[in-house]
Amino acid sequence: MYKKFLGKWISFLVLLGFSLFMSLKTTFIMFYFFFWILLSVLTVSSLWLVLLYFCKRLYLERRITLKIEEDDTLEISLGIKNKSFLPIFDLVLEDYLSCAYAQDRQKFVIPDLLMPNSADKLRYRCLCPQRGRYEIGPLVAYFFDPLGLFYFKQIYPVYSEVY
Repeated sequence: MYKKFLGKWISFLVLLGFSLFMSLKTTFIMFYFFFWILLSVLTVSSLWLVLLYFCKRLYLERRITLKIEEDDTLEISLGIKNKSFLPIFDLVLEDYLSCAYAQDRQKFVIPDLLMPNSADKLRYRCLCPQRGRYEIGPLVAYFFDPLGLFYFKQIYPVYSEVY
């Protein structure tokens, strides 16, 4: 995830630096305006993430069938509750499914907008090719600012066992 955002951050900072340089070297007022707009966007996005980091209260609950057979499909139901006063605009949940094929072990789920004091339920599935005892989890949540410039990651220790 870091590599995807590195290009976005570098291009944003280059644009910010270019508009500052042009506003200081020329009398064209538009570059000065662009600099302050970009700086305010950077500030608002950063403040939103800091506020979300300290004020979020997100609760996750996974429900699965406990026993599966060989080449059976595991049905997973994920309950999400947002108990904070802030809406969560962009959220990506990553679930580690150890019973699935190697290329399908990381499952990414994107819920809709989570308003304050609301709940949502997501359903997804995976194919488990072999029998055995598997531990499903943890859940990793990626929180983004509304403009998609910054993010932070939090690991939730939600584990489930499948036999």
